[in-house]
Amino acid sequence: NCCLDFEGENTEVSAVFHLLKVITKVLKERLEEMAKFIWFFFDCLFKWMACVLGRTQMLRDESQRSERFPQQFYVAFGELVYLLNQCFRSLCESDVGLARDFNRSVALFLHDCLSLMDRGILMEFIAVYISSLASKGLRYDFQTNCKFDALDIICNHEQFVSINLPS
Repeated sequence: NCCLDFEGENTEVSAVFHLLKVITKVLKERLEEMAKFIWFFFDCLFKWMACVLGRTQMLRDESQRSERFPQQFYVAFGELVYLLNQCFRSLCESDVGLARDFNRSVALFLHDCLSLMDRGILMEFIAVYISSLASKGLRYDFQTNCKFDALDIICNHEQFVSINLPS
C-alpha cells in the first residue's frame, strides 16, 4: 500500500523514482560537471518527493512514514548514497573546494530527506555516508573535517532537538 507504485499508471508518482535513477546515471558519467550543481538536482528531487507525498495525503499521517516509498525506491536511494561516497573521494583528489561544497550539498539533502522518508532506513544510509567520509588515505584531515561538517548539518534536523535539550 505504498504511495509510490512504480508498476502503476501514475506517471507523476513514478517520475520521482526515475529522476533518482537519472541523477545517479548522470553523476556516474559526468562527475566533474555535475558536482558543482548537485545541490540543484537534490533540491528538485526533494521538492518532487514532497509534492507527490502532499498530493497523495501521505505527509499528514506520521504513522504511515514507513509506507511512503516502496523498497525499490530505497534500493535506488542506497545506490545513490554509495555513488556519492565514491564521488566525494574522487573530488578530494582533484578539487578540495568542490569536494567541500559537494559534501555540504549531500548533507543538506540527507537532512531534508529526514522530513519525508522512513527515518530508520535513512539513518542507515546516513551512517554509511558518514562512516566512509574519513577513510584512511589521501587528505585524511580534510575528510575528517567534512565528516563533522556533514554531522553538524544533519544533526540540526528537528528530530535531534529534543536530544540536545538539557533535562
